[in-house]
Amino acid sequence: MIRLTKLDAAQSQLRTAIRLFFEEHDPVSIRTLASAAQEVFRGLIKARGIPSPSIKDTDRIPDDKRGLWIKAVNRESTFFKHADTDPDAVLDFDPDFVQFIILDGCLMCSKLTDGKIPRECTVFGHWFILKNPQFLKDDNPLRTQIIRFPQAEILAHSNRKVFLAWLDIDDLWQGPKA
Repeated sequence: MIRLTKLDAAQSQLRTAIRLFFEEHDPVSIRTLASAAQEVFRGLIKARGIPSPSIKDTDRIPDDKRGLWIKAVNRESTFFKHADTDPDAVLDFDPDFVQFIILDGCLMCSKLTDGKIPRECTVFGHWFILKNPQFLKDDNPLRTQIIRFPQAEILAHSNRKVFLAWLDIDDLWQGPKA
């Protein structure tokens, strides 16, 4: 038997979704896992009374990109989970939108854990900023730091599996050795 909290379960779903994303596996499964984690994180944020529970209201997204952001957050999750009201529906699914759902989950996870996020979220966040710098304000310190990284241009055009490899290099994730 495994004893889990809701936070444990959501983090596990999110970590798995990110690894599948970097492995370039089935986008429907990735989206379903990421959306499930996202919903649990939202419920926990609301239950704990954490300010700004909705990622739709984050100030990290430029105003001119907010519509795209909201569309990305809501678009396919209901379609993948339910068929009771629309059993014959067909969806034009854009697998690229899953990156927004994953980032949403990582940001909510960070709020729930005082910034102590799984390594998968750290690597995903770096990938996201390298691939999509336009979605963060120019004065965001993290955006500035990552974009100024000497190999940023090379990494921005790298295969996702390069980022997957970072997840399994334990020396990157340990503190200084004594």
